[in-house]
Amino acid sequence: MSGRGEWATPERMAEQAATGEGVFGAYEAFEKGTDEKTIGAHGIVDDAYALVYARNLVDLLRRQGASMAGPILDVGCGIGTVTNAIRTACGSGTDCQGIDLSASAIRVARRRYADCAFRAGSADDLGTFADGAFSLIHAREFYPFTRSADAGLHARFLAEFATKLMPGGSVAAVQIIGRAGLADSLAALAKQVPGLGFESAARRVMVPNRAYRRLGRTVYGAAFYEIVSAASATFESFRPGRASYVYLFSKAAV
Repeated sequence: MSGRGEWATPERMAEQAATGEGVFGAYEAFEKGTDEKTIGAHGIVDDAYALVYARNLVDLLRRQGASMAGPILDVGCGIGTVTNAIRTACGSGTDCQGIDLSASAIRVARRRYADCAFRAGSADDLGTFADGAFSLIHAREFYPFTRSADAGLHARFLAEFATKLMPGGSVAAVQIIGRAGLADSLAALAKQVPGLGFESAARRVMVPNRAYRRLGRTVYGAAFYEIVSAASATFESFRPGRASYVYLFSKAAV
């Protein structure tokens, strides 16, 4: 693979983690308290906004019939803000865990969100988790999914995720901006899902957080949601990469 997204391979990301490049340097600076502004470019750090996002996501996934019973794994969790918000949105007793390559981010997450469990590691090697452990694996703007159009690389991660999902479990990969990611590879992946351990693959529009904050779960009522979905598709034809999508990979219930 070359060109766009090449830096987002697991091997290259591991190198960046070791040398403190890019997002990993931002996490290290945030942990030290020396550059708190930079971290916002790499993920959600505001708890109130994260909770709106998480509730929005949970309502969409429930509309699609995804299990939210837990345990839930948040891959590429960063400092854990979204991980904790998902726990709150699903119910405070929900078992939510996070994994990230950045040891600095994980140390911050453990300090800030004691009700969730966090560990440092690569999401393409989940051997420390038991097979069939999770009802949902969540990935928001997770590299390489949202920065590479390489279907083979995506399949590599999805095959690993499938082994850690219980029957009927799902992967929810959220792509907020841009098209160099699952938007480009979904058609190819949809043909591969049986071999990867999934029953189906689908893309669903995620209602903008601004609308969700004002209207709540009513945005996922049949009539309103169909209007939003149609409007997003039209908008995408003029301004590609502007709509937010959830890519849902579902495992068979039996």
